[in-house]
Amino acid sequence: VHSLWQGALLGLAAALTLRAMARAIAGLRHNVAMVFLLAMALAPAEHFLRLLLSDAPIDDGLLRALALPFAFIGESDGFPVAAAVVLSWLFGVSLMLTRNAAGLGVIAAMERGSHQSLPVAWRQRVDDLRRALGIARDVAVRLSDSVPAPCTARLMRPVIWLPLSMLTRLPPAQLEALLAHELAHIARKDWLWNGVQRAIESMLFFHPAVWWCSRRVRIEREMCCDELAATALNDRTG
Repeated sequence: VHSLWQGALLGLAAALTLRAMARAIAGLRHNVAMVFLLAMALAPAEHFLRLLLSDAPIDDGLLRALALPFAFIGESDGFPVAAAVVLSWLFGVSLMLTRNAAGLGVIAAMERGSHQSLPVAWRQRVDDLRRALGIARDVAVRLSDSVPAPCTARLMRPVIWLPLSMLTRLPPAQLEALLAHELAHIARKDWLWNGVQRAIESMLFFHPAVWWCSRRVRIEREMCCDELAATALNDRTG
């Protein structure tokens, strides 16, 4: 409940701060937006733990319901409103986590499905771009008809997935820029940060400010990768 006003204040502060940073580089705006998103999750968590660990008895209905969501459902003197709120929240979190798990299942299915590797000439271009972006790990690039749009996956053994049609449909310069953009996501470890972001969205799915801030993080992330990709392409050709 406290996350409602805490998130609203943090969302307002984020909007004003990012507006004042309109001329800043995308990477800095992304980091600031991500800090505000993390704060939206940490503020109610800190408040809850502080109340839970305090010496005062847990006699507040919502606090008790969150600490022991099923313990008092059958009690005649229980807190039906508190129970409904907490169980609704738990149900929403479960749906969000199931949705995220389904996304991981799609990636696993892509791994099991048939795919092709890049031609040798394109493999060399990817290696050049990878070095320009400071990526020490090998990056696999896989082509598949079942991939709807370019994406990256995994943190330790990163892979870029591309629709097979892009290899022949896109001009070479555009395809190279697209690969540089996806490599920028890997260089920034966006797979990890996107996982953190989705966890926050799952826990605070009910808060509009969280969704606004999360959307802003994704916009700034894409802009930052565009900037890094342009730099890498210029370094490789210049």
